[in-house]
Amino acid sequence: MKKSIIVIAIFTSSIICNAQEVIKQKEIALTFSGLYSYGLTYSFGNSNALWRFSTLYSVQAKSTTNYPTYDLLVNSMSAGASLGKEFRHSLSHKLFIRYGIELSFSYDHNYYKSLANEHEDFKYSPGINLLGGILYSISDNFGAGVLLLPYFEYQTGKDISNGVESDVSGFAYGLSSSSAQINLIVKF
Repeated sequence: MKKSIIVIAIFTSSIICNAQEVIKQKEIALTFSGLYSYGLTYSFGNSNALWRFSTLYSVQAKSTTNYPTYDLLVNSMSAGASLGKEFRHSLSHKLFIRYGIELSFSYDHNYYKSLANEHEDFKYSPGINLLGGILYSISDNFGAGVLLLPYFEYQTGKDISNGVESDVSGFAYGLSSSSAQINLIVKF
């Protein structure tokens, strides 16, 4: 009987200690990637592991340049979303290592028109991103971090140049300037 009570007491105290260690939280982060890409990330879970949903939008760029003999028209737009899991390990009270993985999808459309050329392309890109970075907790409610997101994606779409259409498909992978993010985080 004494052994059963001791086992139950140890089991109950371990559950209570574990419950105190993990804190449920929700976050919204404003993300910046390069000079023209920005988005929002919503994360929920506990202090060690968070599910994350991100939307990343590149600013739609539309411009017309007037040259003496012709005009150059440029119109570009990109949008994307991702869903994944992020894990965090504490280096100190305020500094954390972040790592994880996410599934992503993006859409790109570009249009260029000049005197002799007209070019348009559409690209759809499902892929996988790895996450790696750091997070600095400024206070209980605010944080700032950086993430590197090496990617592997399959690109498919079409390219139309001066009325000639071709299919575009292939794999892309790597780490580019748009794969680096700065995050400003609000916890609630």
